[in-house]
Amino acid sequence: MGYAIDEFEEFKNALKEILENSTSLDDLISKAMVGECPNCGSEETTDCEEVSEIDSKIVADNTIGICRQCGHLWCIECGFPLTSSIRCKHWGICGSCEEEKDESGMCEIPAFECQQIKKGFASENGGKKDIS
Repeated sequence: MGYAIDEFEEFKNALKEILENSTSLDDLISKAMVGECPNCGSEETTDCEEVSEIDSKIVADNTIGICRQCGHLWCIECGFPLTSSIRCKHWGICGSCEEEKDESGMCEIPAFECQQIKKGFASENGGKKDIS
């Protein structure tokens, strides 16, 4: 997988900015791995690795993002909002996909770029193609 020099420089600069603007290790991880809330834009986000329970559901999952401002939950891997379940629907789409997978059951295509996931969510959302 090749990336253009401009993309690499952009990525390096974004990481540098995150590092310079982080106030703690937790803040750095949140900014780098979780990002802003897709619902309200707040930077007060974290993954749910340390969150043991939400609405009586066991979570402890670092692929789920939660906003401390508005309470929004979303899949960090594909960006889809988690409104009815804490298990993202993209996992089912991945499970039935015929793309070659590694020993952990993952293929080389990031969930947020996968056309199969986008098609799967679009069919469930009345043709809406943007899953983020």
